[in-house]
Amino acid sequence: MTLLKHSVKESTYRSYQYYAFPVSILVSHMEQNEGVEAWIHSNFIQACFDERLFDGGVPVPFAPYQFDYAFNPWLHTQRLSRELVGMLDLDILSFIVKSLTHGFCLYLNADEFFLPNRQFYQKQNYSHDVLIYGVDTEQERLFLMGYDDNSQYTTFEAGYDEFRQAYQSLDVIENHCNQIYLYRYQPEGSYTFQIHLVLDLIEDYLYSRNTSERLYMVAEPYDRTYGQNTIASVQRYLQLLMEGRIEFDIRIIHYLVEHKEAMLHRLRYLERKKYLDQSLGFADTYAEQVYGQALMYRNMIMKSAIDNNSKRVQSVIGSLDQMRQDEHELLVRMVTHARERAAKPLQEFN
Repeated sequence: MTLLKHSVKESTYRSYQYYAFPVSILVSHMEQNEGVEAWIHSNFIQACFDERLFDGGVPVPFAPYQFDYAFNPWLHTQRLSRELVGMLDLDILSFIVKSLTHGFCLYLNADEFFLPNRQFYQKQNYSHDVLIYGVDTEQERLFLMGYDDNSQYTTFEAGYDEFRQAYQSLDVIENHCNQIYLYRYQPEGSYTFQIHLVLDLIEDYLYSRNTSERLYMVAEPYDRTYGQNTIASVQRYLQLLMEGRIEFDIRIIHYLVEHKEAMLHRLRYLERKKYLDQSLGFADTYAEQVYGQALMYRNMIMKSAIDNNSKRVQSVIGSLDQMRQDEHELLVRMVTHARERAAKPLQEFN
């Protein structure tokens, strides 16, 4: 073996790398397996906000609710840790190459100080997650995925020695992420789309229900603000940002847009699969009234982060109420229509 690269692809779902990585593996196989798209549109529906952000910061303030980001029908996941690899006295580079050879991508943390094209390369020590999806054994290079120094979710490379230093550095710098997860794509995986499940989850979002309570039999409920109530949390964050009382975190406004883009793709999927009557224009209206507005708000916030224009931020805070109302009214109509349509035989619409 000289060159080995497993299949990965950028996707809509990338505000946080921990769920972006498994999705990047999945979407690279979406053309060969239509069930992947069905699974994606059945997930990433609920949004949750961690209010502890306002008491000093949290690693994931605003994100989709997922019970287990490392689980789906197409990934064989091996959950290891730095501790276990150390106990087995495994050389990390040998372990990585063997894992790749056996069909796995690797998800783990490394010190960005040693990784070229990352934000903190040769600037400061910083533990951050990466996905290793390939190797060139002749050139002794690893192929990685993640956010680069231009804040783009993309692929990049690192030499063996660079990565070994990045991995070993976590033994001495601050690091709270010790996972080493191995993902291997399983083409035999399958998933059947269930329209009523999706509609139930959309209603969870609309009425800000705690979706984690659906899984009380396996875990304690997740204490977060859910659904459309997260808009008020975003407004509170922006108010504190405008007053200079909290740090700027681009992920919050990025995820707001990601959630709306994902919902738009979901509506187009429902129209394409005839769960919705396309002539009623749910997706087109959502694109204009909700997704388009969220995009504009993100651009306004990012511009304000550069020129410190607080009036622009205040305008976004006020406008988010209207976006929330427009989204609520449209999705309530959509759910009602979809439930009525689902009660009829699907062949009526073919």
